[in-house]
Amino acid sequence: MPLAFINVKDLDKFKARVIKRDPAKALDPHFLNILLNEKTKIYIDLKLGIFCRSPMKSYDEEFIELLYERVIDYVIDIESRKILIDLAIYCPNKDLLLYIKSGNAIEIIEAQGKKVHSLVFEGDKVDFGDKLFYVVTNKNEVHVVKSHVKGTVLFIGEVFSNGIQNEVMVIVEEEKIYELSRCKY
Repeated sequence: MPLAFINVKDLDKFKARVIKRDPAKALDPHFLNILLNEKTKIYIDLKLGIFCRSPMKSYDEEFIELLYERVIDYVIDIESRKILIDLAIYCPNKDLLLYIKSGNAIEIIEAQGKKVHSLVFEGDKVDFGDKLFYVVTNKNEVHVVKSHVKGTVLFIGEVFSNGIQNEVMVIVEEEKIYELSRCKY
């Protein structure tokens, strides 16, 4: 499963977003501990194009782990289709870290049905017309959702409502995303 990280310098912005979206939960001192795992950190060096679990001699940014399922709630603004807080997604299937700075525009593709199956993963490159989801309807028909954009898949998440599965995919233009390799030391 992918892991999500937010920039330590954006912690105040993140907490303000939590208060805005969930004022009652924000009062619970344990809620932030559930969302953030401050013991799991990564460090990135944009000049070298690498990330590491331990501090490097020179690193640009420090990130802490965020519960992956909550990225869509607190880091992405669905209405404006923008990233609100510097975000890094670790893709274990590629051993790759995707990093996108706040303020960048994103594309959101949704698929809804009785069952929704993603055909791509975080870190995959997609082009116009690529198949993204198979959707099984209540009539057991199978539909395909295709991409209308070109870019890199940053996030895939699901939301269930009244027995209906709603899958959300975030795609970012390749020029706006940094792909970082794991450090060798």
